[in-house]
Amino acid sequence: MLFSNPVKTLSGMHRVVKPAGKVVTLVWSTEEKNPCRGLPLAIFRRFGGDFSVVPGLLLMFALGEPGILEDNFRAAGFYDVAVRAVTTRSYFPSSRRLSEPRRLLSQVWNA
Repeated sequence: MLFSNPVKTLSGMHRVVKPAGKVVTLVWSTEEKNPCRGLPLAIFRRFGGDFSVVPGLLLMFALGEPGILEDNFRAAGFYDVAVRAVTTRSYFPSSRRLSEPRRLLSQVWNA
């Protein structure tokens, strides 16, 4: 998810996993399905934000489209690949904690 070359990373996992072993990963879905992270990015984009100043910022959603994660696993040498979508909810103890990702974007905006 946060690797610039996921196939290379997964190939490394494939190389070291024991025969008949398993590899489990967790990735975020698309930006639209992650409003806590996606909405600030959409607002930032709408007002002309430049994501190039934060290399890798959009990698968090790189494997979220259907089929991409499976394709990357297979390209890395895995053959018995299963992907299951799981819905989760995030709870924050305060609005301050919720707004922490937005502070990062505001720092980028003012950079």
